[in-house]
Amino acid sequence: MSRRQGIVAAVAVVVALALLAAWQFGVFGGSKAPGKAPPVVPAIAEVPPGYVGSAACRDCHAQEYQRWQGSQHAVAMQVADERTCSATSRA
Repeated sequence: MSRRQGIVAAVAVVVALALLAAWQFGVFGGSKAPGKAPPVVPAIAEVPPGYVGSAACRDCHAQEYQRWQGSQHAVAMQVADERTCSATSRA
C-alpha cells in the first residue's frame, strides 16, 4: 500500500466514524428509538434558574406546602449545627 493509499484509507475511516456518530446522535434523524419522544427543551428561559425558596411555592400549593412543612424534607438541607441537630456525634 502506498503512502497516498494509506492516507486515503485513514481519511475514509475517520469520515465513516464521523457519519456513524452523527447518525447515532440523531443529526440525520436516524437513531430515535420507536415510541420514544425527544426530550422537551424550553425555548426561552423567562427567569434565570436559581433557588427561589420554599415560600415561592406556598401560595399556589398550600396543601402540599403544609404537608411538606411537617415532614423531614423541610429540614433536610439545613446546615448541621447545634441548633438544627438533636444529637451530637463524637469523633
